[in-house]
This record gives sequence, C-alpha cells and structure tokens, in this order.
Amino acid sequence: MREVINLNTIEDYFGSIKLFIMELQFCIENIEQLSKAQLAGVNLKPIENFLSHYVFMSYSHIAINFYKIYKPNEKRSIQKLFNKLKTFDYSDDVKNLLLENADEGDAHRLKNKSQLLTAINSIENKILQNEMILNKIFLRRETFYAHTDPEKITQSETLSELKLLRDLTIQIYNEFYGQFFGRHYMFNTHFPLINEILDDRKFVDEYWKTQEDNLN
Repeated sequence: MREVINLNTIEDYFGSIKLFIMELQFCIENIEQLSKAQLAGVNLKPIENFLSHYVFMSYSHIAINFYKIYKPNEKRSIQKLFNKLKTFDYSDDVKNLLLENADEGDAHRLKNKSQLLTAINSIENKILQNEMILNKIFLRRETFYAHTDPEKITQSETLSELKLLRDLTIQIYNEFYGQFFGRHYMFNTHFPLINEILDDRKFVDEYWKTQEDNLN
C-alpha cells in the first residue's frame, strides 16, 4: 500500500516554508537598509564592529533558510513536499479540495492531480534556472557557515543574487499555495529592525552637531 499525503501535511510544509521566507526576508531587508545608510553617509563608525558581526550573522541566517527551503533532503524542503505530491496517494480531504477548486470555476486553481504535477514541473524548472546561485549557497552552508571547513575558499552570494532568489521563492510560494488553497501571503509588510539602530545613530550625530553649532 502506497503512503498517503493529507491536507494537514501539505499545510505544515507551507507553514514551515513561510517562516523560512519571513526569516530571510527580515535579514535581507536589514542588510539592504544598512547599505543604503552607508551610501547616504550615516556615521556608522562607532558601531562598525557590531554591524560587521550583524551582517555576517544575517548572511549566515539567509543561507541557512534558503538551504532549508531548497536542499532536497532537508526535512521541510519544497522538493520533499513535491516528491510526496508526486508519489503518494491523496487523502480524501486533498481530493475534495481539488474537486472544490474545480467547482469554483477559477482558471488559476488546481483542479486535479494532472494540473498539480504540471504546476510542480513548472516550479522545478524555475528552481533549476537558479541552480548556480543555489549551489553557491549550499556549498557555503555546508562548509564556511557550518564551521566544518572555515578555511575553504568559496564564492560568496551577492545581495542582488539573494534578493533575486528571495523574490523567486515568494513567487513560488504564492503561486503554488494560491493555486492550491486560493490564499496568498504578503511578505513585504514588515519593517527592517535595523532601522531603529540607524535612526539612533542619526539622532546622536544630529544632536552633537546641534550642540557644536550652538557653541559656535
């Protein structure tokens, strides 16, 4: 007898992937805001040691979350979910959801297993097109960020590459989850936490500049 996948399992996978996306989104937004502050001439010298460590940890955290999403053998990877959807039988609640999608008449909803497998194939092709970026992340996650081989020379992921992969991941999540359940999630509604630190630096510098101007 083949194994069966039910709606709870599918929802659990999507729930984990959503959390992974939120984590890497926070980190990418904070790095981006820090970069903008540097370009704007904000005086970050007094806290540069803290910021250097923060950026390093953010890049590490981003790699870890992308690894969890895209490394096939990870417990909650999107590929592991796809493999289950390809090979497992469907429980009655999954079959009923597909039937409900068909009854609604929405052309964008998944109505049967054939359409579901076509959607999976399309997403897998998009992932394959970004294999070069993913392989860089995988290698650094398994060596440099894992501290198993910190001296190994690896090619770093750029912020632009991470943003590209983040946008693709959000697109994949909302495309597949939306086609399946008819719901989407807005991942761009959170404010970068680093802004409070940057605003504090601006405030301190502006305060002392005002004091100096008053003395002159």
